[in-house]
Order: sequence, then structure tokens, then C-alpha cells
Amino acid sequence: MTNTFEVGSDKFAIYFAHGWVAGMHKNFETRVSGGGGGGATYQGTGGTAPVHISSTTYIHDKIFLDHRNGQQTAIELTDWDIAAMQGHELLVIWIIKNNNERGPYVTIKNYTTGQLYWGNPSIDALAGKPFFSKLFNQNGCNAIIFAIILCGIISYIAYVMIPAFTTPGFFMGGIALIVWTILNNIKYKARKAAIRQNIDEFLKNYRR
Repeated sequence: MTNTFEVGSDKFAIYFAHGWVAGMHKNFETRVSGGGGGGATYQGTGGTAPVHISSTTYIHDKIFLDHRNGQQTAIELTDWDIAAMQGHELLVIWIIKNNNERGPYVTIKNYTTGQLYWGNPSIDALAGKPFFSKLFNQNGCNAIIFAIILCGIISYIAYVMIPAFTTPGFFMGGIALIVWTILNNIKYKARKAAIRQNIDEFLKNYRR
């Protein structure tokens, strides 16, 4: 059973797995990365570069769900940190975009505990989150600062490459790029809200 909807020119299909936890495994993976170090000395002088080391921990959940028809499904998740135990009733939802073979998990509801989990990074990806979205906040201050910096950069590049180009031309190009950036961010937020709304409606209308 699937539920389909459209956002702009994209088509989405909601899939789900409903069942009871038969078993669950939680693992923690830490990845360490670093750089720097090294150096040289000559006749008693020289130096070394500092070493920078960072680590990131990932949480892996593997959940086995028993269904009413006797079948079992294995759900593998990363960085969801689901709280569940044997016997808990879960509804796991994922979305497939434009008839792709696979799609990300977006929502998990634990009916036993009442907890609802959202896979926001997955929804962001489905909505087409632009790389510059972090430049924006609710009141738009970051966007204004970004606009000023971007205009300055474009003006300088244009001046170096095309000395005859006038200052108004610098800013017209910068403003055009800024408007495009803002409109794309607005479009992304609208798409994300539409996807969330369709998931909410599915949860509301789903009959266990």
C-alpha cells in the first residue's frame, strides 16, 4: 500500500512498515580524522605544524519487525537513536522520489511509547536543500550580510577581469544572484513544508 503526492514537478510515494519489535541492536561507530603535523629544522631553527584531530560518533540501529502476516522486516538506521524494545509497536515510513528504486526513512512512530521521530536530513534531501541554506535565518539578517559580501566579491572579480565594467554593473549582477539565491531558499522551504504536511496527513489517516 502506497500513498502518492506531488510537489512541483516531482512525484513522491510514501511506503511504510507496521509491526512489533522482535529484536533490536544498537551500535556506536566512532570515526577519527586528523591532519597537520610535520615540520623541519635547520641549524637549530625551525618549527612544527600543529596536529588537529577530530572524531564523529554515529549511532546504528537495526530493528526487526514482525508483521501480522507472519513476515519479518529488518530496518537499518543511522543517527536516529530509536528508543524501543521487544514487543513495541512501530510504524516506519520512507519516501521514494520520482520512481527511484530506493528512498530514505523519514518518520518512525512508536505507538507503545507515543514517541514520534523525524528524519530531518532525509526530508531536507528530498526537498532539495541548497548548500547555502545555512546562510538564512528567520529574520533574514544572515541573507543581508551574505548579500553585501557577495556583491563585494562579484564587484572585485568583475573589476579585475573587466576594468571597463562599471560599478552599477557589478551590483546588478550581484543583486541578480542574490535574488536567485533567496528565491531558491524560499522554494526549498515550501517544498519541505509540503512533504512534512503529506507525512502528517498520512500519519493522521493511517489505520493500524
